[in-house]
Amino acid sequence: MATAKRIGELQACSMNVGFTQGDLYISYLQSFMAKTESQDNKLPRFFKVLSLADLVDNDEDRLLCPVRAVKFYLNKVKDSRGSCQNLFVSIKNNNLPLKKNAMSYFVKMDFLY
Repeated sequence: MATAKRIGELQACSMNVGFTQGDLYISYLQSFMAKTESQDNKLPRFFKVLSLADLVDNDEDRLLCPVRAVKFYLNKVKDSRGSCQNLFVSIKNNNLPLKKNAMSYFVKMDFLY
């Protein structure tokens, strides 16, 4: 969530992620076209999220690693995930993507605490 991406871009993240040397690569759904994208200005189809594991000294700080959080999330939803191909799925209906307003709410809550 801390990628400085638009909410629409976060909602269009695919559940098919990759891990290389501890870092995370997140791709977009095939059908996604960003609000700022055009024929002349194509959005890269994936982005990299760096791991904090090698940068922090204590276990408490490692809990803040975004790569660790995505791995944890994917493990938690793997058995209950429906047919939805989005990375973030609805809590009430795991066959649907998490809605933009729900994502905005969670991002806002993170900044309040």
